[in-house]
Amino acid sequence: MATAGDIEILNHPLLPKVKNEQLSIPIEEMIAKFDRSSEHVWRPYQELICIRRVHEKLHKMTDPSSYAPLLVSIGPFHRGKESLKEMEECKLHYMSNVLNRTREEHNFDSIQRVFKNCVESIGKMEEKIRQSYSEPINLESKEFIEMMVVDGLFIIGIFQALTGTKLIDDKFLFHNIWAKNTLLWDLLLMENQIPMFVLERLFNLTAEKKKSKGVTFQGTALNLFKDNIELPRKINTVTKLQQGSLGEGNKNLLELVAKSMHPDPHPNNEMHVVQIHSSPFSMFTELTTMLKNALLQVFKYIIIFLSPTRSSCHKLSGSIIPSATELARAGVIFEIGPNDGSFLDVKFVDGVISIPRLVVGINTGRFFRNLIASEQYFDQNGSPYYMTSYAIFMDNLVSSAADVTLLRNQGIITHTLGTDDDVCNIFNKLCCDIYLKDDYYADIHKRVNIYYCDRWNFCKATLSSKYFDNPWSGISLAAGSLFLILSLIAVIIRLLEYIKPIKAA
Repeated sequence: MATAGDIEILNHPLLPKVKNEQLSIPIEEMIAKFDRSSEHVWRPYQELICIRRVHEKLHKMTDPSSYAPLLVSIGPFHRGKESLKEMEECKLHYMSNVLNRTREEHNFDSIQRVFKNCVESIGKMEEKIRQSYSEPINLESKEFIEMMVVDGLFIIGIFQALTGTKLIDDKFLFHNIWAKNTLLWDLLLMENQIPMFVLERLFNLTAEKKKSKGVTFQGTALNLFKDNIELPRKINTVTKLQQGSLGEGNKNLLELVAKSMHPDPHPNNEMHVVQIHSSPFSMFTELTTMLKNALLQVFKYIIIFLSPTRSSCHKLSGSIIPSATELARAGVIFEIGPNDGSFLDVKFVDGVISIPRLVVGINTGRFFRNLIASEQYFDQNGSPYYMTSYAIFMDNLVSSAADVTLLRNQGIITHTLGTDDDVCNIFNKLCCDIYLKDDYYADIHKRVNIYYCDRWNFCKATLSSKYFDNPWSGISLAAGSLFLILSLIAVIIRLLEYIKPIKAA
């Protein structure tokens, strides 16, 4: 007979038959397991978490993985990988450079004092740092603190080396351009991060007193990325930092750079003043315009009545819009957007899509994937899912190499890849296994689809491409249309003349 501390499971249909034996599960052991696991189960819902792993399925979508570092490991997730061990000595080199800058004149003990302050300060934050990761870090306290201090001072040392004037003396970065570029992109991977508050604390503890006035770690980081790697759009870091939109609440370097590229709010406060003209000439002009519009409407409805309905319109809904070449056939015009804002500032007005220039390079897909993953794994606190929305928008526009060619000819896409097919593949693979909660371009998608499904717009584009590209074709079409209108008027007049005598009789 099972005791009170056990659960008896007898003759369960999914269990093998056991003769003269009882299968029991001790309650105390199960409750102990629940207690041990409860902390881990609820960790993903804590607000302190700022660094997560992506699912293994996402790692396997690209080879090599877009989420794994190629050169340097930062933090615990990729620590100890054989392919990244070579950089461990380089970390000590840059950490030493940072500490040497803090040395007071003829006082070597000052270096030791600063380093001790760094270790003690990070040690006091150990629990908070551990809670910043989405899973328990199986490192002893000493090893964990050492990792944070070394990795943090390494990042600061890299930034100082790239923003200083003596890079020629740097044995690693100056002689290896590929390594410099790859290292900076590695620092923008979602899994390859340490908390921002750790970096800021170490930066403040090791700052040169004479040069640190008004200098912040976040400003230094943004300026470095802006000047040394090809981001989708150069960022106006000084303005954004002064506005206070980037100075607080950033979890890590990836989020800092992501926020720097978010579009600014552009409230439309323009007042449209309607002027009333009462002169005879203006009244005649208005009447002429009304008559012209009336005739245009008649012609428009005739064309719409005769033209077939496109079967593709009923498939358009939500975040789905036609490709760039399909939209162009419907009369949509693509223009390069302004160069002084975010690359996310897409506009659609009266059949014209304005898209800021996008530079696509070998690391663009990798960077975009990490930005999208950051949005997918973290709550945006009411903000739109900017990068996820942009990826879906571009995936819709770019369905083939012909779409890339169209946008490239307009100056919207510039790329350093081999072919337009390569650019197309980047966008078509970005949206696998992603979910869109708050579409930033929802209104644009809606208005684009309304414009595309309007048969009059499609007819105008067809007439323009077939007849008005050639002036003689345009003249012949105008003459034929005028002849048709005059013939219809003549027929109407004849009918009226015929009907009138009948009524008189």
